Amino acid sequence: FLSATVPHEDNKIHDLAKMLYDDAKKDHYYPDFQPTDPADQMNWYKFNRTYTENLTRAMGKGLSFCYNPSITDANSVKNVEDATTMISYAYNSDPSEMLEVLQELNQQKIINDDDKVFFCSFANFQVNKDDKFRKSNLGNTNAPTVGAQVDDNPFEKIARKVKKFIIVHTSGVDIYSRKWCCYELTRALMSLQQSAGENQIYMTGSKAYCKKVRDALKLQEGIFTEIPEAEDFFRRNYITSYAHSHASIFFKKALVGLGLDKSTIEKMMVLSPVDSQRSSCGIKVMSMLDDGIMQLSITLSDDEHYELRDDSRSSMPEIDPNATNLVDKLQGFRAVNHVINKVRKSYHDILKKDQQDQVAVVQVAIPNAAIPKADIPKAGGNENGGL
Repeated sequence: FLSATVPHEDNKIHDLAKMLYDDAKKDHYYPDFQPTDPADQMNWYKFNRTYTENLTRAMGKGLSFCYNPSITDANSVKNVEDATTMISYAYNSDPSEMLEVLQELNQQKIINDDDKVFFCSFANFQVNKDDKFRKSNLGNTNAPTVGAQVDDNPFEKIARKVKKFIIVHTSGVDIYSRKWCCYELTRALMSLQQSAGENQIYMTGSKAYCKKVRDALKLQEGIFTEIPEAEDFFRRNYITSYAHSHASIFFKKALVGLGLDKSTIEKMMVLSPVDSQRSSCGIKVMSMLDDGIMQLSITLSDDEHYELRDDSRSSMPEIDPNATNLVDKLQGFRAVNHVINKVRKSYHDILKKDQQDQVAVVQVAIPNAAIPKADIPKAGGNENGGL
């Protein structure tokens, strides 16, 4: 992955990383990832364990600084330029798909050659001082702990500072099943609100993700044809209820209720709406992330007829998409759900029209905020997906 993005002279670091990994594996307690399947894929957890953590342990600095020869001590960090772009992604995703997306975004000039990109796996110090290394001799006693880095909250600082925030879907786990990713988006959305449209947020996905979505959309069309009542059933349970905090549960129940087989349901779940309140993360940071998400408030468009009500399916007040009374704002989890699900709907519409397995891009805007949408290249399926 890195060999495509760093100077050839840095191959020495690759050699060092391989030597460190081979040496680490000799430690009986080294928490290596053992392949459980011949088709077992690399992800960022495995990349960190087998590559990044060994380098940060040996060199005492984060991976991006390992590749920057000018970073020799704490004082030299002061000369590093601020990030201009942040990539938001799930750690349980395929690095090869990520590389493909970043290269495509660079060709489309959404990421420029002079952008300074914050990429968590490379930018943050990948810890080798916690319980995973408790019994081994591989821990770096000078390394910052996960807790110390979370307390410093680099994601808040970076997402608020960058001019471009890019959400990358891959064919693995849903990025917004992770609460950290929902939280990062709220920071970027709040920054977008404050920048009066100067900042930009994009949603995109790998070719494998686009194919996965397109295949699910074809399945959905077939279901609507075979089961006449299915389309209305879907619409009532999800399609027009972007902000519903239980929409993902209703979506799966709808699939089960239609009598679909397990394989079809599994393929269809890529279309499931986001439920940011029930997204997962470590218990230690749950309250911090929830509190941060609740700070987001968005203004709805004039044509969105929502009404808060007591829903018999939930003890929480919910959104009625068929209401005649207008609610002009959404807060917290409902606001996040509304933004993600509505932009994803725009993304799905692009994929319905375009049968090419290519990287598509949607630009995100806050609804009703009089924010001018920046012109973005039309190549590769780009469209403005403002709310």
